[in-house]
Amino acid sequence: MVLAKELRAHGSDGCNRFNGSYALDKGLRFGQMASTMMACPQPDGMMAREFSFALAATVNYRIRGKQMELIDNDGRVRMRLEATFLK
Repeated sequence: MVLAKELRAHGSDGCNRFNGSYALDKGLRFGQMASTMMACPQPDGMMAREFSFALAATVNYRIRGKQMELIDNDGRVRMRLEATFLK
């Protein structure tokens, strides 16, 4: 996932490409995401669905080293992402 400075997010959930908006006021929240609708084989289809649910539940984040944790309303880490350089 790429979080661009124009408050736009885009990337891949492991199967589908997605894009949408995000906001940094009072934490981190993702707006409605547009996505391709590929027929994803298991387990990629399940991971893509969980990825979408995690983005929708995100209200905050924490950065630790190269990892960014997406955190829900209950303070639970919903997803950990690791920074990599784009080619």
